[in-house]
Amino acid sequence: PRTRRADLEQVNALIKDLSELKVGDWCFVCSHPGGFKQGRTPPVRLGRITQTGERTIVTDCILVGGDSGGPVFDMHG
Repeated sequence: PRTRRADLEQVNALIKDLSELKVGDWCFVCSHPGGFKQGRTPPVRLGRITQTGERTIVTDCILVGGDSGGPVFDMHG
């Protein structure tokens, strides 16, 4: 059976001011390869921020085929 969006628990995270991030800061990313599936734990990849821009963050977190579309968190969440 398909899961309706309204049936999923909604989780929110505050968006940090990008000017507070520094190159070299530790971070982690979460993803859902192949799309979100309820009950499946998303992969978590650890890395560092390598570049920041006005509206972008670049990290050296390892990507594995299918990893994309997930959030980037600093080590404080």
